[in-house]
Amino acid sequence: MKEPKRAKQVAKTEAALEKAYFSLMEEGKKITVGTLTEKSGINRATFYIHYKNIAAFAEKKEDDIVKKIYGLLTSGEGKSVSNYDKIYSCLEYLEKNKGIATELFTPGKYPSFTNKLKEKLTEKFIKDVFHAENSPLKDNYILVAHFFLEGAIGITASWLKEGSVSLQDIASLLDNIYSKSFKN
Repeated sequence: MKEPKRAKQVAKTEAALEKAYFSLMEEGKKITVGTLTEKSGINRATFYIHYKNIAAFAEKKEDDIVKKIYGLLTSGEGKSVSNYDKIYSCLEYLEKNKGIATELFTPGKYPSFTNKLKEKLTEKFIKDVFHAENSPLKDNYILVAHFFLEGAIGITASWLKEGSVSLQDIASLLDNIYSKSFKN
């Protein structure tokens, strides 16, 4: 009976830390263990039970978001889910989490995040577009993938920051660029 209670407490702690972390990011404040635990109301010792330092916590949060984006973009594999629908669901998630997404997608601000995202999506891109996971031309395909993904990340960053284009229109734009550039 203690395990479910402990799992609930861990989830509650994680949620409080995450909310405080993203809030501090949006406020542009320096994030330290002290500022994070103060804002979250979580004891400093509790933080250290779960994480070695603030960098380990930040890495975990970035990894979680990259996994979520990847999951949305790969949903419906083997089913008849359109690229537009996958892109739309990803952008919808980013729009719902606009504050943190805008921060993470701001060019040059969180390069570890964008690099992780590109790395995670590059292999999928090469497989889906070129059907060439083990091709001798793989290095060339990686360059093309990075070119496309940098553009898609840039468009997404601008959309998040400016907000002047509807979710449907930005999803259509990205889908059209992808479809017309890479699909036969």
